[in-house]
Amino acid sequence: MGKHLIMNDYANAWYVSPQDSGYQPDYRLVIEYTPQRWFYVGLLISLLTLITTIIVGLKKLITQCRERN
Repeated sequence: MGKHLIMNDYANAWYVSPQDSGYQPDYRLVIEYTPQRWFYVGLLISLLTLITTIIVGLKKLITQCRERN
């Protein structure tokens, strides 16, 4: 899709021609940054680890409290 260009000697740009959109007057162009996906995967793993740690910690705390009584 389109032709990649360098703008202002540093920035990326793409020329999107009308045939790239099937000559539709309105269309959506989604630009994704691939390393952002790895951030989301890491965030999910971190959240799951945090939730697991909290659950295990609470179970141990409840077990210790029951053993004392």
